[in-house]
Amino acid sequence: MLKLIQVLFYSILVIVSSAITVSAETVCSSGADYTNGTTALRSLRAGGELLFCRGETHAVRGTYRLGDLRGAYVGAYGSGEMPTLTGDIIFEGAPTSNVTFDGLRFRGNGTGHGMRVDSGSSNITIRNSVIENYNTAIYVRKRTGSDTVENFSLINSVIQNNVHQGFLGGGPGLYIGYNTFINNGQRGFFDHNIYFGCKDQGDDEPCSTLIEHNQMQGASQDENGRCQGAEIVGHGYVNGTVIRNNVIREPDGAQATCYGIMVNPSYSELERMSNISITGNQIYDAGRVGIMVEAADGIYVADNVIYSTNPALDISHSGVQIRNGSEPLVGGNYVANVVIENNDIKLRKGRGVNIWGDVDLGEVTIRNNDIDVRANVGDGLVYPPAPNGEDENQPEPEPEPEPEPEPEPEPEPEPEPEPEPEPEPEPEPEPPVIDPPTVGGPLDDEPAEVVTTGQVNRRGKFKIRGWVGVDNTVTASEEGVGCRTYRNGRFVCRGRNLEPGTRVVITLEQPVEADPEPPVVDSSSEENNAGEWVASGQANAQGWIMIRGRVARGQSVEASHENVGCQNYPSGVFACRGKYLEPGASVFVTLQ
Repeated sequence: MLKLIQVLFYSILVIVSSAITVSAETVCSSGADYTNGTTALRSLRAGGELLFCRGETHAVRGTYRLGDLRGAYVGAYGSGEMPTLTGDIIFEGAPTSNVTFDGLRFRGNGTGHGMRVDSGSSNITIRNSVIENYNTAIYVRKRTGSDTVENFSLINSVIQNNVHQGFLGGGPGLYIGYNTFINNGQRGFFDHNIYFGCKDQGDDEPCSTLIEHNQMQGASQDENGRCQGAEIVGHGYVNGTVIRNNVIREPDGAQATCYGIMVNPSYSELERMSNISITGNQIYDAGRVGIMVEAADGIYVADNVIYSTNPALDISHSGVQIRNGSEPLVGGNYVANVVIENNDIKLRKGRGVNIWGDVDLGEVTIRNNDIDVRANVGDGLVYPPAPNGEDENQPEPEPEPEPEPEPEPEPEPEPEPEPEPEPEPEPEPEPPVIDPPTVGGPLDDEPAEVVTTGQVNRRGKFKIRGWVGVDNTVTASEEGVGCRTYRNGRFVCRGRNLEPGTRVVITLEQPVEADPEPPVVDSSSEENNAGEWVASGQANAQGWIMIRGRVARGQSVEASHENVGCQNYPSGVFACRGKYLEPGASVFVTLQ
């Protein structure tokens, strides 16, 4: 399907050639205004037109400070295949604004960026192009103040086979629309097709982001072609994001960590999230969760189609998952003003709408959702067409960078710093369902969740790092590999003297079903009244505490300290966690 999309897309681009105006300048191997791509791009004039010869490859690597280009156009000339530009185009050191790149193939060698945008640049558009084989295809630096990048647009392009991210970063006015993203990323759940977010300016102003009508699959594929990373991810400051009418398919399979759309805090710094609209998306056979939003005020999830019917991924799914997590405890937003409506959700196993127990249900409205959870739900199921009734090609939008006048270009290259990595933790194990009722039993009975995999090197050594949820632990499939999991969810697994080439699978360690103390409380006893002691513990030197155990099925517990919350499972298993306690403080768990 997507290969057909690519063929049609490339054919259209080859047929449509750019008309040359009197002011246009050309870049060709001979007989043109320029024979060097970098020199030509540095010489681009305000309002000018620069055309690269089709069927040729042009090196353009460099740092550019071109000022206000007042609607300048960089495109293709002649007939044949679209021109190929190699190397990184980096806009930093001074603003570059009001320029469009159209009908070009940006091709890397596995490093750098097809384009990096920084230093207050604005109104830069890439359209009708291909960006492939870079470390990250497009990187828009998240900045504050005068360095903030505004109004970057990526339109009707193919972004494929990049080593880490397809798109990374963000800023006010970000637009990503009508693109195809295929097989971007290699680092398990750390890599994504679209990874967006803004920098917090501290003024609560919206950072408008629109992601629409994109088709995507295969974020961070494993060796078997299965998606491992969330397709669309938002971290950082998110305020005023719309994600609509995108189509996510995983025809080659998915691992549990291949979420469809995920907007959640993940950094060590404060992340405030609000005003998020996720509508009209189609998500087919993704991993554990179709749409997840965490710690946000103002969440609207409507008119989405979420089908998880592939029996190859035999885990419990959540169509839509909402939770608070730990971010509100450090100043982030609590989940509030949530509406989940008119969604079509079909799952082999799991929960259609999964509201975690740390969310105030008074802040959540759930209505008119069509939810079907059963083992054979996929039998005879016909997937509906893509948005606008078209399953092949999306119509090309007509975006509009509005030119503004002023600064002067100043072309001087500069060193090119690599972006800081922005890792994210793996989501925590599922909590009990709130709505709709549980189908197929509690999640405590499901198999261990795969976090990541790796191979022993030729010297018999193995090492892998990653993140899981806070207070989770991981284990390795090979006896000679030991794993250490830190309290913040960071883990490292190491081994030596192993068989070279052996595949090592890292999974979440299953929670203990019941502690030896306290014993199961018999709910039939008249003595088991609310307030009865069940367990106790003390906060560690960092002020953290975790108490696990089991009571009778259907019973629930609570903790004596206001900073400790308890998660109660239908089976009677409970887990009470807390932070920021006085070291050594005693906490008592009692029946509710």
